Amino acid sequence: VPGDYPSIQEAIDAIAPGGTITVAPGTYEAELTIWKPLTLQGAGKDKTVIKPLPNHLCRVIVSITSEAKGVTLAGLSVTGSNGDGLFIYGKASLNGMQLSDNDENGIELGGSAQVTISKSQISENGNDGIFMGSFFQRSVSQAQATISSSQISGNGEIGILMMGSSQATISDSQISEN
Repeated sequence: VPGDYPSIQEAIDAIAPGGTITVAPGTYEAELTIWKPLTLQGAGKDKTVIKPLPNHLCRVIVSITSEAKGVTLAGLSVTGSNGDGLFIYGKASLNGMQLSDNDENGIELGGSAQVTISKSQISENGNDGIFMGSFFQRSVSQAQATISSSQISGNGEIGILMMGSSQATISDSQISEN
């Protein structure tokens, strides 16, 4: 993108499960839904930025549904949502990501989400850096996160909030000033 497809969502819709979408450096305005295994590879978190559509009450910039198993997001920045940056119900890996300046949470993990986060920065979000659970079904969340070599800082409320039976394994990471 933008070479073969004019938008990231069109590339997601067209790619075969397990494929890789390479996103060139630039700023992209989008609201993405991922429901199948794929890799979304940016040029680096400082070079490839995904922001909400203009004049749109975007509550989430990137949604990964519960059907999506094996999604990889790498080398991207997700910023500026009126809600959450990422909303994940499926199984995903985030590598070299930046999630910042979203009005609510950098990442929200719901249901039985399983997420690996590495070499990423989650900062300056309005509420929590990572929210694991659901305000409406607090006891049913079984989300799992493995976090390594990452920084979670400067978020408005809590670095990582876990509800229900959510679990997180954290190594070589800094969680501060939340």
